[in-house]
Amino acid sequence: IAIEFAYSFMENVEIFKDDPDFEIFERVLCGHVHPDLYRDQIEMLQALEKCCNAKAVSPSPAMNAEPVRQRGQVLISMLEAILRTMFPEKSDEMHNSLRRTLDAAINSTPAITRKALPDCVWIDELFHETKEGDQTLFVEEVRRQHFAEVMACIPKLRHKLQEHDLAGPGLVDTQIVLSTLRDLDPDIPDGTR
Repeated sequence: IAIEFAYSFMENVEIFKDDPDFEIFERVLCGHVHPDLYRDQIEMLQALEKCCNAKAVSPSPAMNAEPVRQRGQVLISMLEAILRTMFPEKSDEMHNSLRRTLDAAINSTPAITRKALPDCVWIDELFHETKEGDQTLFVEEVRRQHFAEVMACIPKLRHKLQEHDLAGPGLVDTQIVLSTLRDLDPDIPDGTR
């Protein structure tokens, strides 16, 4: 019975792999990625939401100089600028995909723009997650792209580390690992260990 359950479980995970949660879960179960990938995505989304809240506009034109913290709105053009600033390495194609899914999220989730200022979205609605774990199409696309970028980076990292496999088969010096990571991501803070 345990084998049948495990098989059925994995089959169902495979069926819903288009959802970033299921895809990460499947890769973690198979040992292809570390569970920290999920935490990294959550932290990235929290940072994105925090940036949006920092640039929130107030509903009253007289108060536009003061950011609204409780239930803010962000201009769509500001959101696009935040995305380009937070993700400068993304291709134009990926940024265009984020814009298209933002438009689709706005069209499929009217609460995102209901009673919002013109060309604005409600930040809390854009990043809303239901009790079932469903997120807006926009958030799902941000997560999907993040996962794809991580998966594309793994072979590059593996290849670069294999070039420096000087300490023996499968062994690499920690300084080589750090320099290789910095080659792949120059924005890694100096104090990273």
